[in-house]
Amino acid sequence: MDDLPESLLDRVRYLQNGIVAQATDGAMSEEAYALLRRELMNDPRTKDLLPDLVRTNRHPMAVRGDLQRLSPSWQPRREHIWKSFGPLLDRLEDAAVAPADEHVAETLASFDPEGVHRAWAKALDRRTQDPEGAVTAARSLLETVCKRILDEAGVP
Repeated sequence: MDDLPESLLDRVRYLQNGIVAQATDGAMSEEAYALLRRELMNDPRTKDLLPDLVRTNRHPMAVRGDLQRLSPSWQPRREHIWKSFGPLLDRLEDAAVAPADEHVAETLASFDPEGVHRAWAKALDRRTQDPEGAVTAARSLLETVCKRILDEAGVP
């Protein structure tokens, strides 16, 4: 679809706005909804924070039905949508903090082989969808492991 935004953040905002339209007697293109839903559910950067409303509904009219059951009024529906998309938008808007850094630091707190393997697997999972994130995760993992080894050896 040519009218969809290019950046991931803008695509998520586009989906949120389309769902708000669905919730308030507007409409979202079935094609756009299906494409964005599939893309975001398959993207490791977004799939864990994608709102349940999107995960469980394959069609924009199903979204409308769920929201109408939530409340007969538009405002509570809009607030529910905004709240549901909040964590995902927060993550995407927070470009200054690499999302892998926290995960790598937590994993390496125990410094066990399984934890290091999980952090490495996460970096590998990002290769195709988020190459920059994959590089950041791998770099963070390598730096943290090296620092841990040097600290344990007493090398500044």
